[in-house]
Amino acid sequence: MRRTPTRHHESLAFLHGIQAGTLKNSKYPNEWPVFPVSLALNFVKPVTKRRALLICITYRDTQLQDRLKLNKPHSDGEMAKALLLEKGYEEHEIVVLTDARGTPEHLRPTRANIMRELEEFVKSDVKDYFFLYAGHSGQKKQIISEDLMKRWSDKTFEGIGKEEDEHDEYIVPVDAVKGPSLEDIDDGLESIILDDELNRYLIRPLPLGAIFLAVLDCCHSATLLDLKHHRCNRFWTWTSKARRAFRKLVVEPITSVYGDPNVTPCDSFHIPGMPRRQWCDGWCPRRDHGTKSLAICLAACKDGQTMYEGHLPTLTEIFVEHMSTQSDRRLRDLVLAAIENNIEQSRFINETIKKTRKNTMYELDLDRLRDLEAVKEELDRAGSPTPQLSSNHPLRLDEPLPGPWRRRVLN
Repeated sequence: MRRTPTRHHESLAFLHGIQAGTLKNSKYPNEWPVFPVSLALNFVKPVTKRRALLICITYRDTQLQDRLKLNKPHSDGEMAKALLLEKGYEEHEIVVLTDARGTPEHLRPTRANIMRELEEFVKSDVKDYFFLYAGHSGQKKQIISEDLMKRWSDKTFEGIGKEEDEHDEYIVPVDAVKGPSLEDIDDGLESIILDDELNRYLIRPLPLGAIFLAVLDCCHSATLLDLKHHRCNRFWTWTSKARRAFRKLVVEPITSVYGDPNVTPCDSFHIPGMPRRQWCDGWCPRRDHGTKSLAICLAACKDGQTMYEGHLPTLTEIFVEHMSTQSDRRLRDLVLAAIENNIEQSRFINETIKKTRKNTMYELDLDRLRDLEAVKEELDRAGSPTPQLSSNHPLRLDEPLPGPWRRRVLN
């Protein structure tokens, strides 16, 4: 049987990676090409299977005081990139924005460059994503302005300004620093990058079946990606342990029978006559998310807490060490390692203050003592930084990280 022209063109187009219409309208539509040029071009332009974006800022060349400049983001970025290459990422799949000297202008972490990479990050044919931010971040009263509403009036973004603590979190590009102190950071909409924007470009466009993993090594980072679930992923306090036990024994059996599969997990455990819950309160039942996208974020602390860069490992260093040597371990183990590190950091600060008070003979010691006491005062106010695990679905913490991290181990 003779194949119809349409089928013939479609078959050739499939083999050579070109559009059927292009082949059908060519001068010799029925001749087999002598050399598949389009196939050769596929080898020239590498196919992207994964994507990673690493933003590492020390603010070394800004007006910030030396004590406010960071020392480890550059090395954190190098360690994270080496880990990604080890896990199967290709060089062309990783973009690093850094303010290291000698960095090309288009790869410096300015707001324009970061926004360009955010807008181009998620692709419909890519399933594995990794995002790292190591730098300064901040928190301000939530912004609900007419200008912002107009700018984000498209249907891909909903829920603007809905913050449980009525504060927006944001990251600080290198060109947002305008003076020597953190108060001199320009927190206008054209200088900083809000959590709403990060959610809009990193989370909402994720295709079905995609797995997104983020590490936020900065202050005020628990809900910096505006993921819905964080309290239901906690397990280290007695309150969270009791809540998880009640959820396992009562909530999940009830919702498995009577729960509505079409509503979000936050709303699935709902008592008639009571208002619907808008925020994650820790009771969200775990359900199989099927082919939906999965986004997981490991953050350095709660929204109201700040981080201190000391001599102990950063969150990025802990993540890299954990995934390099124990990538088949549970999510629970990764969080516990970060918590233990923060407790040790607080203990180190207290011991250093005691030792410095005994040896305040030099002006340098006095300056260091003031800095450490300021850090201790903040820790006493907000508590020791507690790493947070947030996600777009309630997590099963006894399972390892999904995606290439786990597949690499199984292979």
